[in-house]
Amino acid sequence: MSRGRSSRRGPRCLFFWPGGAGRLEELRASLLARHPRLQVLTLSVDLSDQNDVERALAEAGEQAGAVDVLVNNAGVGDQALADQADWTRVRNMLRTNVLAVAQLTTALVSAMVKRGRGGVLNMGSGAGLTVMPAAAAYSASKHFMNGFSEALRADLTATGVVVTQVCPGPVDSEFDQIAGSAGGIAAGAANPRRFTRRPKAPRLPGTAWINKPVTDSDITQYPSLNAA
Repeated sequence: MSRGRSSRRGPRCLFFWPGGAGRLEELRASLLARHPRLQVLTLSVDLSDQNDVERALAEAGEQAGAVDVLVNNAGVGDQALADQADWTRVRNMLRTNVLAVAQLTTALVSAMVKRGRGGVLNMGSGAGLTVMPAAAAYSASKHFMNGFSEALRADLTATGVVVTQVCPGPVDSEFDQIAGSAGGIAAGAANPRRFTRRPKAPRLPGTAWINKPVTDSDITQYPSLNAA
C-alpha cells in the first residue's frame, strides 16, 4: 500500500509494505534514482494485524502529515479447494484484503473530505467480477473490494475525493507462487483444471457468464442483465 502527498520540497510518497525492510529499501532506491526530487518515506507493517496498522498510521501521520491519495494495493491470495484450505492462510488473507482496506480508508478519507480534495485508488481484480474455482475466499475478498469501491464512490460524490478501482486479469508476478500456484500463470494456463474436480464449474441461478466485453447488442442475450 502506498500513499502520498506533495510539498514545497517536491512530491512526497509514503509506502506501507507488508514485507521486509530489504524490499522497502530497494523500492526507495529505485524511485529516488528515477526521481531525485521525490521524498520517499517507508514503513514496514503487518496489514493482517489491526494493531500494527494503527501503529503505522500514527507513525505515518507524524512523518508525512496529511494524505492526499491513498492507494490500497497490498493483497494476498490462496489457491486451494475450499475444503482443503488452511484457515490461518485464509484468515490472514481476509484481514489483509478486506479489513486493512476498510481500516485504512476509514482512517484517511474523512480528512480528505474536509479538505475538499483527495483520491482513493483500490486495486481490485477480475476475480471480483466473477468467480474462480480454488479461490473461494480470495474471490470473495475481491468482490468486497468491488462493492466497497462502488459504494465509496457514491458516498463521496461531490466531495472532491475521487474513488477509482483497477481490476486487472492475470499478471506475471510472484503473487501466484505465494498464493500456492506452483509455476504461476504459465503452469495454470498449461493445466487449467488442476484445482477443480469437475470439467466445468456449476453456474449460479441468475448469473450471466460472459467471456468477452459486454456491448449494447449483447444485453438481450442475458436475461439476468436485463433484470438488473
